[in-house]
Amino acid sequence: MATSDGYGYRSGAGQRVIRPVPVDASTADITIHDAITSTGYTAGYFGTCTGNGDRVIGFATGSVLSPAADGDSNVMVDFSSSSLYEFPLESGTVTNALIGKTCDIAASGRALDVTTPADNSLMITDINTDRNTCYVRLRDIVNAPAA
Repeated sequence: MATSDGYGYRSGAGQRVIRPVPVDASTADITIHDAITSTGYTAGYFGTCTGNGDRVIGFATGSVLSPAADGDSNVMVDFSSSSLYEFPLESGTVTNALIGKTCDIAASGRALDVTTPADNSLMITDINTDRNTCYVRLRDIVNAPAA
């Protein structure tokens, strides 16, 4: 299922690890397939990635409005390292040389930064030259919160 911009979840091997996480009141509204982080938020709460260097811990599988207070809402997050997501580059053109490289979510939260990644939390596994997009997965296995 893709968002209105056409990007997002594409496939995955095995069962996806999806868990609810509490949303920080200062985050923007979260939409399906947004990259989720704890960087810059109150300890124990999560929100959307807003800049290069925000460590991606997963991708939203649903939407939620920004809550009035920390933890007033939860969002379901895909923590699966085998799930593939498709996003465009923030700038530039995709090439086969990107396959196997690491990258970050760009400041827009809906594109990839391959030129100046800060934490390299995503791995590029394939490209689509027709759409100028990359297929990415979480680079390392993140321990999802207990169910």
